Amino acid sequence: MRIQTSIDIHASVDSVWGVLSDFSQYESWNPLTTRVEGILDIGETVTLRVMLSGRKMYRKHVISRVIKGKELGWTIRSQRNWWVHGERVQRIEDLGNGVVRYTNDEQVHGVLGVVTGLVYRRVLEGALEDVGRALKVRVESTV
Repeated sequence: MRIQTSIDIHASVDSVWGVLSDFSQYESWNPLTTRVEGILDIGETVTLRVMLSGRKMYRKHVISRVIKGKELGWTIRSQRNWWVHGERVQRIEDLGNGVVRYTNDEQVHGVLGVVTGLVYRRVLEGALEDVGRALKVRVESTV
């Protein structure tokens, strides 16, 4: 399963990256990932508190990408790779003229990825769109 969403934000790359990379503030703006505990560094394990369809879940992920001002990614993997493995990458692209495109790219593979796609695809897509809108509001309100 793969879901991609994007939104244009009227701000600088640094402003968007500043909000996206500040895990301590996720609770104040992110409707899906309401808390991230851990260090923003490749290979570090982080604990995410996720709110999806009114359900609170905790997930452990490993930071897979940190390219300042461009990409932030984390992976999920079960001990049995066939069960679930995936990555969410949040990308920032400078479009020029003070506009940045924020993209959320969620990929989940394995048996659980198929089930997730069949059952939760629309819910997840809506949640990722909500994250983009919330990030836009947060960043544009501070510019």
